[in-house]
Amino acid sequence: MFHLIIFSTVISLIFISVISLPSYQVHPIELVNDEPEEISIVNLEDGDYVEKLIIQLTDCNLENKTHDSEELRTELESLYKESLAARGLSHWALDHLQALRVHRKEKCTPKV
Repeated sequence: MFHLIIFSTVISLIFISVISLPSYQVHPIELVNDEPEEISIVNLEDGDYVEKLIIQLTDCNLENKTHDSEELRTELESLYKESLAARGLSHWALDHLQALRVHRKEKCTPKV
């Protein structure tokens, strides 16, 4: 019984400390050569920004072959690459953009 009380107290303290963390926090990480490097936790607003970029990248208007739509598509893809690179995920950018292009074409192609 005593162990159960101790265990539940410890779990409660851990839960409270995790809940009380701010939504954005920078944690210093010690590397092998003892030089600290900061790794940031993604903020919720950053997620909203990326979600809006994805929604815009899957818009059917980008399938038009006009100069404006091609320019907008290029700009949105560049912003998406930059947002992934800012989070250290630049190695996924090309695969993600290719998947978004395929999804947009499937979504916007008239079905017969």
